[in-house]
Amino acid sequence: MEQVAARFAAACLLGTTACAPLETWRNADLQLDVQAALPSGAERVRICVEGAGSRALGAGPEAYAVPGIPTDGPAAITTDVLAFRDEDTGEEDAQVVARAGPVTLDADTPYAQVELEGFLDEGADPQDTCPRCPDPCVPGGSFAHAWEPSWLLVVRFHP
Repeated sequence: MEQVAARFAAACLLGTTACAPLETWRNADLQLDVQAALPSGAERVRICVEGAGSRALGAGPEAYAVPGIPTDGPAAITTDVLAFRDEDTGEEDAQVVARAGPVTLDADTPYAQVELEGFLDEGADPQDTCPRCPDPCVPGGSFAHAWEPSWLLVVRFHP
């Protein structure tokens, strides 16, 4: 076993392609800038791509990356900001307190800015029932596999 490790290390030192570094950084292929900060009380951000699926991510960072967007057509993107009605129930009982989109991006239009539409009344508690809040987005489809052509989508929140 030590000989195999030594040969591998020697091959790397000689510069063979078997040891080429993996890509660790990549520009976004598609970018959506939401022209608002995340609302207070936001607990999760769900990014939905029609025909590909959705990713639910913890609220907090200003930017979210979603890999695996299929390149076979335009990507219709909806971004929901979720708050839970009851802290112990989980995402199924989340309500949409704000939404951006839908907006369509593709190779010809890889960038867009969009406003965030809020559904809560001023000063309302995000855990209270919201009669104006829509249902969370639920797109069909599936994200691209690692070996299939795909886009990297970045969604940024900033005022």
